[in-house]
Amino acid sequence: FFLPDGSGYGFTPLINGISKPFLMDLDGRNKRDVTGSGGGFAYGYSASPDGMRISYHENYQIFVSNTDGSDKRRIETGNPFNFAPQWSPDGEWVVYVAREGADGAIRRRNPTGVDEITIAEGQGLNPRWSRNGQFIAFSRVNEDGSVDLVVVDKDGNGESVVAAGV
Repeated sequence: FFLPDGSGYGFTPLINGISKPFLMDLDGRNKRDVTGSGGGFAYGYSASPDGMRISYHENYQIFVSNTDGSDKRRIETGNPFNFAPQWSPDGEWVVYVAREGADGAIRRRNPTGVDEITIAEGQGLNPRWSRNGQFIAFSRVNEDGSVDLVVVDKDGNGESVVAAGV
């Protein structure tokens, strides 16, 4: 992905069986590991709108850090499996997938780790913010294996299936 300020790219290579987020300049130079002291399997990351911070999951836990990997903080969720964090357009929230066994939810949390709310229950995947930050779209896997595209407002209200059973 492009960094919000257009100064470079973020990417997640698999090197010797380990996945870590890296940043690099637009010309492909200055590649740098941005997980800080992380040694786990990290991926699914996004840059904050101001390009100053990143969110990602490492060993299925959500982390937020500066783009150089410093000030790395785990966001405590109480769930064993968390992934796919995405920053809101205003940088105030991170939306992510939380799982515990077969149960799951799309959740929204302040990057400091407080003020969590559940956006949607069920087998939701790939949450994404609308450009204006008022809505969250995600895919939901149904019991029959079909997938719906669902949209809710940023507080989890007004759920609407915009594409059913694809």
